[in-house]
Amino acid sequence: MRVTCIDFHGKKHFVDANALIDRLSIYGVRIVDGKILLIQDPRSLRWELPGGGVEDGETPEQSLAREFVEETGAKPVGPIAFIKEWEEYFYDVVGRQAWRSKRKFYLVENINSEDSARAEFMALDKIKTMSVASNIRQLIAEVSLNR
Repeated sequence: MRVTCIDFHGKKHFVDANALIDRLSIYGVRIVDGKILLIQDPRSLRWELPGGGVEDGETPEQSLAREFVEETGAKPVGPIAFIKEWEEYFYDVVGRQAWRSKRKFYLVENINSEDSARAEFMALDKIKTMSVASNIRQLIAEVSLNR
């Protein structure tokens, strides 16, 4: 069976399902005063939520804390709340590898610093004109409506 994977440029790649590498990834949603914390991916230049792959032996909380520090310089403080998850197929054009990625999203209520040189708080109303994946844009809209 073949599956369709999408690369950073939106191009489709048809890959044998047996060639997929499974990956669990955790992302944090931090909204404060009508702004959301985002990072810019250096390869695609798209804006993303802070987060990434869970390493062996990590809990989702540990993974999110590590990724947040690596990508924003700030660390989540206190509990995180599960929001949503989905599965998607991604193709890494540099490594020529296809991934089946289960992406889980958590609400991050507090971090130890709101000032970071590696991430930016963006106005929620600006998101619709920025380079943000449509499923991430939809998730941001859903979460911001409930705040």
